[in-house]
Amino acid sequence: MIDRFDLAPGYSISRLLKGGWHLAGGHGTIDPAQAVADMATFVEAGITTFDCADIYTGVEELIGRFRAARPDLAGRVQVHTKFVPDLADLDRVDRGYVTRVIDRSLQRLGMDRLDIVQFHWWDYAVPGYVEAATVLEDLRRAGKIRLIGATNFDTPRLAEIASRSPSSRCTPETRSCDAT
Repeated sequence: MIDRFDLAPGYSISRLLKGGWHLAGGHGTIDPAQAVADMATFVEAGITTFDCADIYTGVEELIGRFRAARPDLAGRVQVHTKFVPDLADLDRVDRGYVTRVIDRSLQRLGMDRLDIVQFHWWDYAVPGYVEAATVLEDLRRAGKIRLIGATNFDTPRLAEIASRSPSSRCTPETRSCDAT
């Protein structure tokens, strides 16, 4: 079995995660039935944490299909998805946009609450990432998201989000190297 890691209080993940980017099909044809069967094999081997994203075409749906087909295993799985606004839409990201994307991920994955949403912002020169992070926090407090992470934010941007967030729970915890 694969060791587990306590990522946050009360939240444990498998030390090895199953990435999902390759399942988007950009590198070759994907057999959906085989992908679902493979997910079961990973879970049975102890790799219970799956990574995906709203922009990995079809991957959230595949994980949702697995969860529906294998309810006996679905409760053992942690799903880490990403919120990645379209680059062309950055200047139009608002509360409705963020909420629609999160609701779509919930529906695709067949979940009532997303385990982790990892937030990605393409261009710091385009304003809106602090406001988008605040909406994600509101959705967390509403029960749609358990934990929020960030994928490409540097330390100054995380500090900016934390300092401008109305929520006292928006405190950055970094586990990365900053090459500045």
